[in-house]
Amino acid sequence: ANDTASNWNSTAITGISIECDASYPVITNATINGTSSKVMGGESPLILLDKGIKVNTSITDPEDNLAIVILEITPPTVAAYNTTPLQDGSEFYDLISLNETGQWTFRFYANDTAGNNASALARDTDGNNYINVFTGGVPTIALMSPSNNAVDTDANVTFNYNVTADAVVDNCSLIINGIINQTNTSIAENTTQRFTLYNMAGGYYNWSVNCTDSLGNENSSETRTILVDATKPTIWSISLSSSVALKNSNISISANVTDNINLSAVWVNVTLPNSSIVSLTMTGSPYSALFTNTPP
Repeated sequence: ANDTASNWNSTAITGISIECDASYPVITNATINGTSSKVMGGESPLILLDKGIKVNTSITDPEDNLAIVILEITPPTVAAYNTTPLQDGSEFYDLISLNETGQWTFRFYANDTAGNNASALARDTDGNNYINVFTGGVPTIALMSPSNNAVDTDANVTFNYNVTADAVVDNCSLIINGIINQTNTSIAENTTQRFTLYNMAGGYYNWSVNCTDSLGNENSSETRTILVDATKPTIWSISLSSSVALKNSNISISANVTDNINLSAVWVNVTLPNSSIVSLTMTGSPYSALFTNTPP
């Protein structure tokens, strides 16, 4: 230092250490946890509305001068906002409730005391740097055929159905009388799917279809009834009360008729001399009908 009289002096300062921190914080494994990778129509990270997820990362600073860590959350329709994540050692994390449908992103920011900063987008396990939040309804199943109370007469039945869902449908099962009969794991949604059973035993069956999607959502269709009856009724011991029919006289016609399921109607056709046919309903046990010989 000098004054106006040209007097000067100096002082030496010792013991000062100057450090230069040019190292940036290191952000690794920024991860979105708890998503599914499959949705209808393509691959996409997916999670249900109002479900909580964990977003976490590992952050270190080479000079151990880490100062601030921020998680920026960007919802689908409102402005991005910041949170201060919790810390467990070098892990920083936050538990987030997803309360809006659409696409969300998450970015970590880290600053050290020297003003060096770094950032990284969190990604799911498939590498996507966003997630889609949706309402996640259960699969919708529509039975196509057979119709309710249908009757099958060849013992081979094809059960047709259609299924749609927000998530990929993992499997659908045919339920016969309350028990899983078959399961299909290759489902084409919005397309008629089918199960076929061959050589079914005669009888009544209740049937429905149950489907489960990739998120574990499960649903069942309505229940329908089908009658399988491939055996024709058996008719034997046909008899007439008289082999001669006088004019205006009555003849009783009887027969034994059985069926392995259930007879719905028994009748007899009487062919007259002029080739016309008279059809008579038979009732009772054995089945019988009364024919009156009235010449045309």
